[in-house]
This record gives sequence, C-alpha cells and structure tokens, in this order.
Amino acid sequence: MSGHAKVSVVIPVYNGEAFIRNAIESAWAQGPVVDEVLICDDGSTDGTRRLVESLGGRVTLLAEPHSGNPSVVRNAGVERASCELIAFLDADDVWLPGKIEAQLSALSAHPGIGLVSTNALRQTAPGRVEGLHPLLARAAGASGSVLDRLVVGNFIITSSVLVRRQLLLDAGLFCEREHLPGIEDYDLWLRVACIAQVAFLERPWLVYRDWGPNYRSEWSAMETAKGLLRVLDRVEERYPGTRSAHRAAFRTRRAGLNAEIAEAAMAVGDASTARAAAWRVVRERPQAPGTWKRLARAYAGRDAARTS
Repeated sequence: MSGHAKVSVVIPVYNGEAFIRNAIESAWAQGPVVDEVLICDDGSTDGTRRLVESLGGRVTLLAEPHSGNPSVVRNAGVERASCELIAFLDADDVWLPGKIEAQLSALSAHPGIGLVSTNALRQTAPGRVEGLHPLLARAAGASGSVLDRLVVGNFIITSSVLVRRQLLLDAGLFCEREHLPGIEDYDLWLRVACIAQVAFLERPWLVYRDWGPNYRSEWSAMETAKGLLRVLDRVEERYPGTRSAHRAAFRTRRAGLNAEIAEAAMAVGDASTARAAAWRVVRERPQAPGTWKRLARAYAGRDAARTS
C-alpha cells in the first residue's frame, strides 16, 4: 500500500514555537509518503506562525482565531487535507522513523481496518529519549472490533493515529459543540469504533511529551468523569444499536465514572452530588464490590454536614 498511499499530517498548535520544529521534522523524516504537513494554529501569540512561515512550501499554515478548543483546529486540518489518509501529531510530540510505513503495512494487510494507532514512549522531562518506558502497559491495546475494550478505557493515543479521512467524516469529526479538555479525541475514537475496525501496534512509534500544562489538567477529576459520561451518552444516541450489543461495557464504565464522582464529591463535602452519583452506581452495577458501602458513606456525609 505504501507505494501509492499518500498521507496528510495534521498538527494542531498553540504557542508551540519552542518545540514544533521537532514535530515537523519527524513528519518529514517519514519520507515521500507524507504528502503534506498542515500546521493548524489556534491563534498563537508567540513566534509559532513566523517559524512555520519560515519553513516555506514544505508546510501549510492554517491560521485560525484562538478558540482554546483543539477540536476546532484539528477539524480545520481534516477538512483542508487533500489525501485519503490522515495522521495526527500534536505539536509537542515526535514520531520515530518508520512509523507511517509500519501503519501502512497494517492497513495493507487488513483492508477492513479504518484506523491504526500505536504505543508511545512517555517522556516526563526534557532530555534524551533512550531508556524511556512505553506509555501504555503491555496488552493495553486491542485490534479488530474494539468498542467494548475502548469503552472501558481509552488506548488510542491521538499523536499515533493514522486513519482514513472518509471514516473521520462518517463518524462526525471532533466535537466542537462542547469543550471537553483532554477527552475530545476519545469521544471521536469511540464513534469510529462503532463503525469500523481498529488496529493497535504494540511497538512504540512516537515520543509522547508528558510534562507541563495540558488541556486535561485544567479540569478537575470530577468534571472529567462528568464529561466522559456525556460522551458515552452521545455515542449511544448516535448509534442506538450499541445499547444492546455493548450494554455490559457501557454499564461497567458508567458505574466506574459515577463512583469516581461520588468519591470526589464526598472528599469536598458535596453530599448531594455524592448521594446522586452513588445511587447511579447502584442502578448500573448493584453487585459490584463496595457499591452499597459507598452509598452509605454518601448518606453519612450528608447527615454529618447537617449537624456540623
């Protein structure tokens, strides 16, 4: 497949002058299969745009007004892309040589696959990449019809994704209507898994930078869990067949997320939220370990708050 395939690389960025050149060079290093590199700038106020413009025709700058929502700039790149295959690369991550070829081989071997993701090396501080450990544990990923596994926990690293452009359009692209810091990609991968098969390559094919501020750190654990519950609801609304075919996985994940909300709410003394979330855990998985004890603690917290 790689003899004829061409790939559009979509790199979203906001104030990434310090590191985006490394990302771009790692895309160029994939060879002629990379047909275009689209830099989707979210209204940067540093020298990002000047740096990209200095690179000339080897990159295309899409200068967007600042939204603070990575979905907006990623979608702009997908809509502008001219190739049938899209590869996503965050501006602070770096691909390793041979990544795209390995993914194209997977697509060629399994024509029914619509998306190929890989593991990554996790870098927690600037410096050398030798000796880094994989971001995902062994056997964390899955291939084939993966919706059940993906519902229980995300294993698709956005900077590793190579995906058919038409599949993204069919699934509805990244959601721009609601700001979901750190989980807007997971929202899309769930929808993709509802309509296509996925391949996961166990070998790490990129360096994932995991330090400094990020979108998810702006949200509390409770807000993230609430956002994930809304994501699950939207998936079932868009693909009603998932309610019966994947009922156990959805119920398990909902119970776990509501348990997180209940625990977080109890920790901050919000007895009403804790009680409501604990009851949702009871409805989803009444036999799960700790379910009734958590409910009892939520009510105890409410009573304690009344007498304090």
